[in-house]
Amino acid sequence: MKKLLACLFSVSLLCGSCQSLQQTVNDRVTPSLSEKLSPAIIAAKAELPPPVQPKKLKLLTKTPVKTTAIKIFRADDLCQNLVAETKQIPKEASEKMVAVTLKDVLEQQVISDFKVKGYDVKLDNGVATVDIKVDPSSERRITSLSSCEQFALFKSIEATLTKNSSLDVYEVRFTQSGQEVYL
Repeated sequence: MKKLLACLFSVSLLCGSCQSLQQTVNDRVTPSLSEKLSPAIIAAKAELPPPVQPKKLKLLTKTPVKTTAIKIFRADDLCQNLVAETKQIPKEASEKMVAVTLKDVLEQQVISDFKVKGYDVKLDNGVATVDIKVDPSSERRITSLSSCEQFALFKSIEATLTKNSSLDVYEVRFTQSGQEVYL
């Protein structure tokens, strides 16, 4: 059988119609194998689940976030004037925009030995009450801040909240842990 295959293979190389000769070889050599496999293949195909149709993929598109320009105020180096820097923040409900803006102002503050633990802000008919919580480990309190440091902290918050019409704040009051702060 091997000799026949080798002989046919050699002839097929010399022959101009190799494909027809190869088909003849396949028909003569393996008819019993194909007869045995055909029923098994048909049975296996019958047991397979139907082919899964590919799903159309939906492209995920992000809805663009609407933003608004906010002026963040900080004190100049001489503590005489406020300097504005414009930032874009997400346009949301007034309370959230005030909180985001206030966080930004407080992060800019660098007052030595004075640490703010957190803050709360409440809005009521255009009046923002900012409650500053001084960290218990802070070496300094609000009352020990210099006039320049108080200007930098309180006036920057007040100007930032009141000079941005999109925040709807017209007045700012300050408290420390619930107690009113007098400036």
